Amino acid sequence: MWRYFVRKLNLLVITVLLLTLLSFWLLHLIPGGPMQALDPQGTLNLLEQQKLRDLYGLDQGFWAQYWHYLNNILDGNWGVSRVDQTPISEKMVSTFLATLQLTLAAMIIAIVVGVPLGILSAVKYGSFLDRSIIGINLIGQSVPIFWWAMMLILIFALGLQWFPISGRIGLLFDVPEHTHIILLDIFLSDIPARDEALMSALRHLTLPTIAVAVMPTTLMAQFTRASLLDIFDQNYIQAARAKGLSSWHVLVRHALPNFFSSFVRQLGALANPLLTGTMIVEVIFSWPGSGRWLIHSLLARDVPSIQACMLMISVSVICISIFTDLIAAWSNPKERNQPHG
Repeated sequence: MWRYFVRKLNLLVITVLLLTLLSFWLLHLIPGGPMQALDPQGTLNLLEQQKLRDLYGLDQGFWAQYWHYLNNILDGNWGVSRVDQTPISEKMVSTFLATLQLTLAAMIIAIVVGVPLGILSAVKYGSFLDRSIIGINLIGQSVPIFWWAMMLILIFALGLQWFPISGRIGLLFDVPEHTHIILLDIFLSDIPARDEALMSALRHLTLPTIAVAVMPTTLMAQFTRASLLDIFDQNYIQAARAKGLSSWHVLVRHALPNFFSSFVRQLGALANPLLTGTMIVEVIFSWPGSGRWLIHSLLARDVPSIQACMLMISVSVICISIFTDLIAAWSNPKERNQPHG
């Protein structure tokens, strides 16, 4: 297990270094060079420009600048956003935690709904229920996520007026931000009308969560069905059935425990589509997360913010993937003994 862990750790370090190099290279890809990228409108005076040169080591060669960039990252000095003049490190924390809240909520729905649907589909293989679930999966994966978001807004926000269109909480509530996860902040606060604030936050969370969760839920159902059908064909399952064990007993005692490691791997594989979907939904629902911040930074040509946001999202996806691989390897020794593992 330790050898597998070291292999994954090496892979993580190499990948993160490559990502930092690509992120740093953005400065040199902008026409006009790094100084033009950092000050596209030429509004900085000579003293401020010199401070930027010192911060990024722009008077030195490419690799020396890259070394400056790495040191700044390790020191937590990501610079200041050109849009609102706030430290980028603070922006990274607040937006990432807001995105994390939305992503986790969608992931919970994907597991709670997708896994049982996949199990039902596999157990009732070839039945009308199986074909119905396959049809639902096809629809969920074919329709773009922004279409689901717009339909939810039109039906439940504008039509029925059950849920708000945008934001994380009603404007009447002033919740102090400690964790940047609004539900936790409400629990930790002592504001009056805390129950009403919690209900408002849950209502604001509902539509974005459903929009993000549609595709991961159908992917999870499809993957669960395919994995269980493969397991049902294994010899030990056939032997269990030959002994006269009930279908329920075979499923719970023999099939599902062997499904666990591939299920954990699938969670890691879902991280990328989940975060991508979350970024789109954040823009539509004005959710103050990383995706909305990235789009605003792109429109404002705020290169340091773009670098920080892209690097943060990429590293998050890789860390989640490697973490789930480690859990899968820990639960199943065959996984860590594979030559490509």
